[in-house]
Amino acid sequence: MKLTIIPSDKSVYVNQIGYTNIDMTWVPIIDGKKVHAVQWLDDEGEIEFVGPHQNLKITKLDVFEQAIELWNEKKLEEETLLRQKLESEERHRKQEEERLRSQFIGVDDEFEVDVSELDEYGYSEKPYIAPSETHMPPVEPLMYEDEDEDLFYDIEELLKEI
Repeated sequence: MKLTIIPSDKSVYVNQIGYTNIDMTWVPIIDGKKVHAVQWLDDEGEIEFVGPHQNLKITKLDVFEQAIELWNEKKLEEETLLRQKLESEERHRKQEEERLRSQFIGVDDEFEVDVSELDEYGYSEKPYIAPSETHMPPVEPLMYEDEDEDLFYDIEELLKEI
């Protein structure tokens, strides 16, 4: 495990994942020297002091193990906040989906069919489609039967001109 403790930043990093705003009032003053940072890798490390003092090599975390506990607490707190945020966003998404869904007429409301009018296969002889704002009246055909010859004649004339 790689551990970095920086009291002046109120930061603790475990395996390069850091959290800040951690209480560092517990960090001791060692031999009258203020701790700048603690670096720990697996089973050894060193304490860096503020100022021109030489680093102190350590083979036990001792009091600095408290930083791992505080880091775990902060990690749990952050994960809880993230989970709550995601749950809140999911609730909001579902509410918005319901709101939008409620604005549309359901299929059952729009297309009512009397079951007694259905044949043995479930088809209606007279399909019922409820009128709606988007309903378009039937479109008249573009040409009638007697116009077929005129259309053919017009195409021949156009081809001659080309």
